[in-house]
Amino acid sequence: MGSASQPPASRVPCPHLLPVFQNFFNAHQVPWTRDRKHRAGCAVPSGYTVTQVERLHNPQRWEQYCKARDAAAATCAAAAGFKPVDVQTSPLEQTLVGSGAGLCQRCNERFLFHGSEAAEQIVAGHFDLSRANGQSLLGKQIYFAEVAGKSDEYAGTVGAGLKMLVCRVVLGVQLYTDDRAPTAAQKATFEQTTQNGQYHSIRSYRKDTTQLNEFAMGRVDLVYPEYVITYTRLP
Repeated sequence: MGSASQPPASRVPCPHLLPVFQNFFNAHQVPWTRDRKHRAGCAVPSGYTVTQVERLHNPQRWEQYCKARDAAAATCAAAAGFKPVDVQTSPLEQTLVGSGAGLCQRCNERFLFHGSEAAEQIVAGHFDLSRANGQSLLGKQIYFAEVAGKSDEYAGTVGAGLKMLVCRVVLGVQLYTDDRAPTAAQKATFEQTTQNGQYHSIRSYRKDTTQLNEFAMGRVDLVYPEYVITYTRLP
């Protein structure tokens, strides 16, 4: 889902974050799902080894993201349906922001995981919504997870040298669903609600399987990739 329409980000190694992500990767065991079968083509790993953490710097993309985030915060302030969102990555927040910009609570800005075989293309450019899979659960969207094990299902079939992104995501005003089999018409509605600004994101709760939240975004300007993680699956 990558695009080369923007200048590539510079990358700064963060060896001090290796144990932080190592602990978080192995803290949550995600059960076997159909996505694991069809996307990763492997059994549930016994664990993961994080081999590299890099922080991404892209001033142009950051400026665009901040403008969209500020506009979303203004919308949230006036929205009757705005509610704070708690995610399982919350314990990482203080460590990851470091000396950089903190997260904006007024628009539910959160760190979330994104697994993709196109992770390097995304780093080199940006997310490209036109390449998203329209047959996915909530239609043509960009998907994020609150635990690494879920995003790992989309990172590819190779066991070593896999890439995962940790992104700032503006969840804003959310639409909730726990529907396991939306119709094509419902998927089209989901796409419209996030792309036209009615909702900033959709929270899909997998109550019958993983009991985890996944998040769908219809606007790339509400996402900023901040870290890229290189890791290996353990059998």
